[in-house]
Amino acid sequence: MRGALELSTSPSSPWLMWSVGGVGRPRASHTSPLASNLTDAGSRSSVGRDLLLMFLPGSASLYYGDEIDVSVPSHLQSLDWAGIMAWSGSNEAGFSSHPPWLALGGLHKSYNVEALRLSSIASVSALAAHKRTEPPLYINGLFNFEGDYHPTHASNLKVRYVDDDLLILERFYPRRRQYLVVANLGHNAVTRDLSHYYYGGEVVASSHNNSGYIEFRNLQLEPSEVLVCVLDK
Repeated sequence: MRGALELSTSPSSPWLMWSVGGVGRPRASHTSPLASNLTDAGSRSSVGRDLLLMFLPGSASLYYGDEIDVSVPSHLQSLDWAGIMAWSGSNEAGFSSHPPWLALGGLHKSYNVEALRLSSIASVSALAAHKRTEPPLYINGLFNFEGDYHPTHASNLKVRYVDDDLLILERFYPRRRQYLVVANLGHNAVTRDLSHYYYGGEVVASSHNNSGYIEFRNLQLEPSEVLVCVLDK
């Protein structure tokens, strides 16, 4: 990630594309250290990764089904990347009117688009909407033109804080409200006082279904929890 972001300091640098998972690769939710203990935690971990990738400069390629923890039977784990997209909790998962070509994992009864429309899917959709319309998120850097042929470029992404568990990234643009992503990348819940950096902000998207206004003086995050906020002016 560091190397890719360093490339973006040049005005002529390519547009960045971020991705986790894909054809022939294990699903992100199943490679999470939490996934072996709790399916919901694996799903939230995947949503958190999606939110973090979407926050970075450039574009994010999100692999279908990660946001609802698409699964397959245990004997087909090597094909989990090809799992059937579950649109509903019906016997055929809303995928077709007949049994799908690949067996369903059974978890689709609870983890499907219909059931998660207001939680994980809503979070990804909310951040996507902001990235379409808000300059701090959709513009990749700050440009200053000195004459016609000598543009200078500075990053509009700042690593605000990092330790063994917590990562805080900030996106900004002149005369616009700042955006912030706070990610607990560790295995344990954390509590931090970040009031010397920020006072508070409105939650835009959350891997753990948080919403509303939060203050940073006593911020608590579960393992793999990711929050995207727009800060006070």
